[in-house]
Amino acid sequence: DDFCVARNDNRSTSPLGWSVVHDGSIHRPNDFELRTPALLGESDSWDKLRKVCKALREAGAETGVTCGLHVHHDASLILKAASNSGLDAEATRTLVGHVGRGLYARLEPVIDSLMPPSRRENKNKYCRTLRRSPPLKRLSVTALRTNPEPELYGDIRDDHYYKLSMMALEAHNTLEYRQHSGTLLAYKIIPWIKLTGLIQNKMAELVLGLGELPSDEDVNTLNKMMDYLGANDRLRGY
Repeated sequence: DDFCVARNDNRSTSPLGWSVVHDGSIHRPNDFELRTPALLGESDSWDKLRKVCKALREAGAETGVTCGLHVHHDASLILKAASNSGLDAEATRTLVGHVGRGLYARLEPVIDSLMPPSRRENKNKYCRTLRRSPPLKRLSVTALRTNPEPELYGDIRDDHYYKLSMMALEAHNTLEYRQHSGTLLAYKIIPWIKLTGLIQNKMAELVLGLGELPSDEDVNTLNKMMDYLGANDRLRGY
């Protein structure tokens, strides 16, 4: 029952929230981005993704090296839990930004190894590295909770084009994971959604004070990263 029609560069949204929009960062003719509604409930969501990917392939859609897969995860409960501990809205967003940025930076070298060369390190201006943040290497989560300094947020909130973007945090209460390459294959999309979901779950634990950011040595191999995130055997196998 889901449908979406795009004519020229105009956005067209179905009653259930699927939309097609122009995307100027894709350097190909007839470029577009497909945006999903919020997908809730795993089995139903995965089924929809498989159907949509199949329909796109059958319609002749293609991806290229300039295409990316962007996944938003809801962060409203993280924000609420942090604010319940006494932090105001600005301090809460700053804390979540610091922790999310710091955690992803620790995991980034291993995640890079899972990506094509065009999405690794600092090679893509639309998903830049997070590993150039010296203040985060000196501050613990405990210190950030007691002193969430907005100035350390840097340009991460002002610039959208990082592997983990914080810009949607204020507008939509989401964190946006931008590193994965564009794909029309659901069997690639679903594990990435699951992996980034595990990252955000761990981020929530850290924001709530249940642990500290790992060292680089703690998560410097795929097995160590999967252990740290609590990945199941199926995700590890993929």
